[in-house]
Amino acid sequence: MLTEHIEGGLLPGVSVLTTTYNRADVLGHSIDSVLAQDTSDWELVIVDNGSTDGTQDLLTGYRDERIKVIRLDTNRGCTGGRNVCLDNISREWFTFLDSDDSLLPHALSTLLAVPETIDRGISAVTCNCIDSRTGTFTGCGLDHDQYLERYAIVTHCRGEHWGITKSSLLNGRRFNQKIQMESILWYQLEGLAQRYYIHQGLKIYCTDRDDRESVRKLRSLRSYYPECVALMDEESAYLQALAKWAPRDYSGLLSRMLRVFLLSGDKSRARFVSAELRRRGVLKDRVKARIGLTFGPSTLDTMSRASQELRRWLPGHRQQRG
Repeated sequence: MLTEHIEGGLLPGVSVLTTTYNRADVLGHSIDSVLAQDTSDWELVIVDNGSTDGTQDLLTGYRDERIKVIRLDTNRGCTGGRNVCLDNISREWFTFLDSDDSLLPHALSTLLAVPETIDRGISAVTCNCIDSRTGTFTGCGLDHDQYLERYAIVTHCRGEHWGITKSSLLNGRRFNQKIQMESILWYQLEGLAQRYYIHQGLKIYCTDRDDRESVRKLRSLRSYYPECVALMDEESAYLQALAKWAPRDYSGLLSRMLRVFLLSGDKSRARFVSAELRRRGVLKDRVKARIGLTFGPSTLDTMSRASQELRRWLPGHRQQRG
């Protein structure tokens, strides 16, 4: 366990953490990019999250002692698999590497050099990523090396960034496995980290596939009800931080939660979320809430179907009219 490693002393270097599910066709490229690093101060923890393809056959071909493979019999979801990774950290720093992404050969050494050469108090180092299709940076908002104030990575940045974080910041913290949202843990760490950004692209971010593990399967809104309940009941600190540092994201999340609560018939939680949206001046969702609370969730279903049908009809109607 991580707490045992902290008490006994973490090893130097980076724990690279990868969860994978049915990615045998691309996982090897990701592993090879870690093996190609110009530093040996790393371990690679791979959690096979219940794969049913040839993932295990692929993994048995790697004999490097720095690679630790953990096989889960059933898929535990994104956050569940990542928690298994966190439970097996043994290095001073950690990072997540998706199983279809890859690292440039100098990625880890470049990041590790930052606290050594700039400031040993730095506890998180962030860099940019390179789009696998376009070769351009995937992150925007920063354009030079700099210290970042608390939550600046949230308030000033958009797109995909990457980096390493001090393992000691975790201090037992984990992803909430009831909620398939990674940002909850990252917000906790963001309030603790002394972050430094380097304006380099060190990870190749795969954008030419549509099966990223972090992307959920299409589900009905009602199926998100347990997650929304857990989010409201167990993660108030996250919601407060989101409201303060990313108000647009907060309003968007509340809007989705409102629809879920209305469609699930949970009028009590729907009223609470509606009141918060009303306080924030999100009028469109206030109207939806009033309709749903007054006439019931079936009305929203009817409105949604009618809206979809109208959107399908209007483009063709306009085209016929020239």
